[in-house]
Amino acid sequence: MPRLQNKTALITGGARGIGAAIARAFHDEGATVILTDKDVALGQATARDIGAVFAKLDVRSEPIPTNLIRCSESRLARNRSRRFYRF
Repeated sequence: MPRLQNKTALITGGARGIGAAIARAFHDEGATVILTDKDVALGQATARDIGAVFAKLDVRSEPIPTNLIRCSESRLARNRSRRFYRF
């Protein structure tokens, strides 16, 4: 059984590099992944590639909005875990 099954991960900076690697690893371990990045085109492509949900977010200029978490919880209602991980 994957270690992160029934968990949801919110990954910031997930379009490339370490963020993308973490998103892939979490997805491979069974997590539902919400990938965020300021680069919309690359973020959407990475999310599509690994089976994640994408949302535009630039953490340098804005905090993680509460409505992003609420929207994500709503879209992922099948996942009963309320745990979000930020990297």
